[in-house]
Formats: sequence, C-alpha cells, structure tokens
Amino acid sequence: MQLNKENTILKTKKIILCSFLKVIALILEMYRRGFRPGFSNLMCTSSPIFDANPTHYCVLRKLIYLIQTIVNLQVLKPHKKNATKAGNAATVKKPGLHVRNAHQGRYDLDILKELLPELKPLVIKNNYGDWSIDFFNPLAVKALNKALLFKDYGLQYWEIPDSYLCPPVPGRADYIHFMADILNELPGNAPMSFSNFHCLDIGTGANLIYPIIGNSVYDWQFMATDIDVQAIENAEKIIQNNSQLQGCIELKLQLDKNVYFKNIIQKDDFFEASICNPPFHASEEEAEAGTLRKLKNLNADKVHKDALNFGGKNTELICDGGELSFIQNMAKESVKFKSNVLWFSSLVSKSAHIHILQRFLNEIGVVEQRTIEMGQGNKTSRFIAWTFFKPSERLKHLEKKKNTR
Repeated sequence: MQLNKENTILKTKKIILCSFLKVIALILEMYRRGFRPGFSNLMCTSSPIFDANPTHYCVLRKLIYLIQTIVNLQVLKPHKKNATKAGNAATVKKPGLHVRNAHQGRYDLDILKELLPELKPLVIKNNYGDWSIDFFNPLAVKALNKALLFKDYGLQYWEIPDSYLCPPVPGRADYIHFMADILNELPGNAPMSFSNFHCLDIGTGANLIYPIIGNSVYDWQFMATDIDVQAIENAEKIIQNNSQLQGCIELKLQLDKNVYFKNIIQKDDFFEASICNPPFHASEEEAEAGTLRKLKNLNADKVHKDALNFGGKNTELICDGGELSFIQNMAKESVKFKSNVLWFSSLVSKSAHIHILQRFLNEIGVVEQRTIEMGQGNKTSRFIAWTFFKPSERLKHLEKKKNTR
C-alpha cells in the first residue's frame, strides 16, 4: 500500500516535470523560429524575457537538458546534432563529406606527388609518423590543392597569385555536390549532370574553384563574376590553359561593388543555381583574428602572425558589415531577379547568423529555403539556399531541361 502510494507520488512528480519541460520546449521552439514573446504574453506581467537576448536562449536550453536528465526523457533534442542511444551514453555524429565527394579518406600522396612533382619536397612526416604536409606552409597548402585539382578534376594548369585565397578543394566540392542534391528534384533521384544547366558564381576569385568543380563533375555551364580585375584575369588564364573549360565558363567583371546580380543577369538570362563564398569579416583586424584562430586550431604552439597561410585579398575576406550584411543585401537584391534564378545560395561562415538569415528570407517572401550543414574533418560549414519558385514550377522547369538536353 505504501509502495503504491510512493509510486503514485513519483508518477505525479514526473508528470508535472514533463509538463513543465514541454512548456519550456514550446517557448524555446518559438524563440528558435524567430518569435519573441514578451513575458506579458505568457504570465500577464510587463517584463520581457526573450527580447533579442541570446543568453536567455542558452540558459533555457541548459535548463531543459537538466530536466531531461531528471525525468529521462528526450522531448527536445539538441539542435544540429544527431544523438544516438548507446546504453546510458550518447554519441554525436558530425556531418561528413558528401557521398559523391572524390576526397574521402586520406590523400594518396604518392599519386599526388607523381602528378605534381613540386609537391614532393613539401611532404613530411607528422607527429604521428604519417606522411602529410605542413599546413602552416602556404606553398605546401597550395601545392596539395593544386595536385587534387590535377588528379580529380583533370586540370593541366592551375595557378593563383600569392596574395589570393587558396581554397580547400574538398570543402568547396561539398558545396557543389549538395547544391546538385537541391536541384535534384525529379523522380529517380539521379545526380543532376545536365550540360544545359547554368550556374552563377558570385565572387569567383582568382582560383575559379566552383566553376572548375561544377563543370568537371556535373558538366554545368558557368558564369563567374568578380569585382577584382586581377582575379578575373587570372581566372581567364586558368580557362585558357585547360581546354576542357573553354566554352564552358564565361567571366564577367562586376563594375559596381555594391550590387550582386545587377549588370550581370540580363532580362532573358536564366540560371538553375547561384552560389557564393562571401567575404566573412567586417575589418582587417577581424580577418587577422580569424586567421590566427584557425592557425591555433591546427597547432597552438606554432601561432605566428607571419604564418597567415590561409591568404586572401581584402575583397575576398572583408566587406562593410561582414558576411551577415553581405548575404542580407544579396538576398534583398535577389527579389528583383527571382524569375531569373531557380535557387539562390551562399556559404555562411558563422552558425549564429543562420537563424537571422532564415527570418530575413521569410520576410522578403521566399517560397522555400534550406540550410545545409557540411563536415570536413573537425570543421563544420554550411550554406543557405532559397527560391521564389513553387515546387510544381521547379519540377516543370527540370522536366523541360531534361527533355532538351
């Protein structure tokens, strides 16, 4: 009798805790989706608790996890993590490279050295006794990525000026592959390799990396733009020295640094996708701090300001207002060209910007948006894509493209 009473009390406490948890979970979900209720909306007082204060969000989430532990429930799972039960422990699975990405596993340095002899003296043994390169050496980083372009994308020539950004090829390839998945809406789920697909690359840089990968893997046609004359000239040199790229990539110099699609997209132009790797930083100091932070993540004992092997010209790394302002302005301008591009998109360096951009896209009236997370080693990156076309309109367009290849 006493045992039954204790069980009833325990069950009642658990129900109360569960109810409390569900209320908090609901409030948190409202917060995550952009709704900021004042406390007066909930408890008839005048003290707002969620008015644009991210600290409240973090504290509230921690409180939920604490209650979850007490009642052994999973009403609200951690955002952006896939937790799997294993006894009493949970393992978090991070996103990996796209399944079609050619750069799975360790690099075959022997083959890469054969393709690019200049890589040979730059291959060293790391602290674990494995052959690798010194990622603090800009020449080694550039040579490795150049060799990957030779091996997996059939290039015979690829050079960039010393002061320009050297792209990590595996991560850049992931953006293209996931963009192909977004475009792949036709029944059958086959990768989109339509030679009549046209893609717009905003800010292609001197490296021309996205058109190289997109054309080599999916046979897409590209229009690549930049505001930097030297970057366009170098990109043209890459095209002219690789016969397979000739006639597949058109370069355009953007004369107005304050616009993205204006002066580039003409009235009758249509692109299946628009991609962009935006400048991440708002100032030189912020850019330098970000680079040094990356170097520290590689090896805390070897951080020096002269080891900025991540490179990049100011136009590649810095813009007024940083990446958030850049993407918001691009999205705002995309409204004027909503009939010319099937899917707009942009990389987003800082995860904290995602929910702000999602709300902004809703405000400008997009029909659909998607946020894609990508993983390369210990690094997680992401891009956000949006469209003004309804699903039925997109399918109709893709069917037409399929039948006119």
